[in-house]
Amino acid sequence: MKVSSRGRYGLKAMADLAMRFGPDYIPLKDIATRQNIPLKYLEQIFGALTKGGLLTSVKGAQGGYQLAKRPAEIKVLHILRLLEGRVTESKTINDVTDIEYSISQVVYKKADECLLSLLENISLEDIVIHYKKVNAQNISFSI
Repeated sequence: MKVSSRGRYGLKAMADLAMRFGPDYIPLKDIATRQNIPLKYLEQIFGALTKGGLLTSVKGAQGGYQLAKRPAEIKVLHILRLLEGRVTESKTINDVTDIEYSISQVVYKKADECLLSLLENISLEDIVIHYKKVNAQNISFSI
């Protein structure tokens, strides 16, 4: 599976919003700064995510973006499909007499099904929980 910078940036920005999930709208420039994403690029990404129903936005001085659903309800597969289009890479082979047809059906098609199932079961909440767990372990105290 290949994920472009558009997909990676989109996941980072959505995880950023998930960590701050609540009633407040988060300014796009704050997300871009925290996640080191070019603002103009993030505007394009958030346009697609808003159109796809994953974000809501408010314009103006107190405006910004927020998740349209709870982080547990937003799946990585949905984000990547909105930003990447196809997530899997298998080619369709129609010549059933070619051994490559059998390879595609037994190997590639099943691998794609596993990947799609996996991405469909990972939510933004899972990412946030992992992030908090890893960062809690990295806190060191000194006296």
